[in-house]
Order: sequence, then C-alpha cells, then structure tokens
Amino acid sequence: ARRAIEAEALVNARLDFMNLLTDQELQALPDSVKKGQFDPPLNEYGWETGVGVVAGQAGVYDVAIAITWPNHRYLVHTAQYRRPPLTTPTR
Repeated sequence: ARRAIEAEALVNARLDFMNLLTDQELQALPDSVKKGQFDPPLNEYGWETGVGVVAGQAGVYDVAIAITWPNHRYLVHTAQYRRPPLTTPTR
C-alpha cells in the first residue's frame, strides 16, 4: 500500500510538471523530462515520459508517465491540451 501511495503521488507531481510545458516543449521533450530519477529519499523511484500527438485533434497530446522502481512499474495515460500557435494567412 505504501508503494501505491508513493507512486500515485509521484505520477501526479510529474503530471503537474507536464502541465507547465508549452505546445512546442511537448512536441520535443528534453531528455531531462523524458526520463530521470527522483531525489532522495525517493531516489529508488524513477520516471519515464512519452508524448504523442493525437491525430486529427489539433493541440491534443497523449501523455504517458511511468513511475518505476525495482521490478515494478506504475503507468498512467492522460490527454493534455495546448492551444496551438496562431498562424496568420500569407497573402
């Protein structure tokens, strides 16, 4: 039960962080956002993040975050929306 509570709290922290990223950042995740280890005392946990564009839905991204620890993995999928950059028509 302790692991489940910790993993849920850690995945929520990573989702909160992902909410801060812009449209452009979601399209090209920095390596430090894709994968990492948590600081002590939670350094036995790590994370892996994947983001994909949802076809046919501008600004919608499929976000997957996995919290890992030895021989275990807690995976969450969610959708996030970012308003796409506005473009002006060229004449």
